[in-house]
Parts: sequence; C-alpha cells; structure tokens
Amino acid sequence: MYITEIGHEVCSPNKNKEVFIRDFAIVHFILSGEGYINGRKLHANQGFIILEGESFCYYPDPENPWSYAWANIKDAQHTFLNYGLLQGDRCFDYKSNEVLDRIVSTYNRQTINVTDNQLFWQGVVYLLLSNIDFEKYTPNISAEGNYVSSALHYINNYYYKMSHIQEVADYLHISRAYLRNIFAKHVGMSPQNYLIHHRMSRAKELLTHDIPVSVISSSVGYEDQLQFSKIFKKHVGMSPSEYRRSNKDAFYRQ
Repeated sequence: MYITEIGHEVCSPNKNKEVFIRDFAIVHFILSGEGYINGRKLHANQGFIILEGESFCYYPDPENPWSYAWANIKDAQHTFLNYGLLQGDRCFDYKSNEVLDRIVSTYNRQTINVTDNQLFWQGVVYLLLSNIDFEKYTPNISAEGNYVSSALHYINNYYYKMSHIQEVADYLHISRAYLRNIFAKHVGMSPQNYLIHHRMSRAKELLTHDIPVSVISSSVGYEDQLQFSKIFKKHVGMSPSEYRRSNKDAFYRQ
C-alpha cells in the first residue's frame, strides 16, 4: 500500500457530478452532510471506497452537501481484501476518531503532501481503516479470500519476473480457471488484467525518473521494449515517451 495524497474538502451545494476512472484507489470518510456515490445516498459517519480502474460517479446532496476526508492509495487491493472491504458496494459505517479530527483541523480545504513521510501517512491510513465498524462489515475470511489475498501478494511481489498467470495458480495449487473466477469476484478484474494494471502503474512511476525506457521495460516484466511500449500505449493512451513529456514537472522535481 502506497499513499499518494490525503485531503479534506467541504463541497459546495452546486458541485458538479464527478465521473472518473483513476489508477489508484480512493477512500472517503464523510464528516458531515449527505451525498451520492453511484446512486446510493450516504451521510456523516459513513464512507466509501473506489477501486483502481473503476468507473464511478459521486456528488453532494444540493440541500445538505457533504464534507469528507479522503486518501488516494496505490496497490491497495491486498489491504482492502484483508479488511473485508472488497465485497458489495464497498460502503461502510465508521466511528468518529481523533485522527480524522486532526486532519480536518490542520489541513482544512487542503491536500497533504505525503511523499516525504510515507511510513507516517501509511500508519495514519491504517488508523482510519481501523475505525470502520468491522463487526458489521468484515466477513469471515473464506478459503476464496485467502486464495485471492495470496494471489495479490504473489503478483505484487513478483510482477517484474512473471511470465504467465499460470505461475500464480501453480503456487496456490488451484486451477487457472478457478483462480480467474474467484479473483474477478473479489477484485473486480481478472488476474491477467491486474498484472498488467500493476505493471503499468509501476512503469508510470518510473517514467518520472531519469531512467531509460528500456530499463523500465525490463524492470516491470517486459524484455521486449516494443511490446512494452505497445501495451503501455493501449492501457495509458500514450507512449512511454509521451507520458514522460506530459509529466515533465514531476520529472524535474526528482
């Protein structure tokens, strides 16, 4: 789990609907007011999770607009699965806590830069997650859940040298078809798509550094740079070189 941003927002009544697909997960903790996430109405002391690569739409209630604290998180599926948060619509109740109060009072209407103290902010997010009402929302971890958690762990740690998803199935001693079915059920995508998504996410991070594309290609599991460039363009919408140029500000901050 890697935290990219944490923030707090007080929404205006006329804030437009937001429809996005992100390459990171987002956790929202509603502090006051009401709003809608994919058509479901939520209120204070509730929250919701949006997964990486998921299309979503959320907006405040115009009569009683919400405010919320939020965190952007990369590589969060393994953590969310262990907390039982990948089931259903991923909405939850939570208990008021001092961590949220501190974020709101200190960073009102601001986005927090977390890059300089990643371990601290990871701890903050774990504290926030620990205040979810798990008696109501955490299921018993099934055999399926254990398999999926182990599959996520394997892919997240060995993505750079994997040649086939069959390796994961063999590691778990289950069939590839069974792995695909339970993985899609719990994570929302196939193991193969998750592997590609994870590789592209890592490649985008590396492209903001002064590293040759050929090295990045092999670092994320593609010995053939041309194949890497084709897959990157298909999933990101631009070539690796174009992505690097479009993110030159991040590059020069390194």
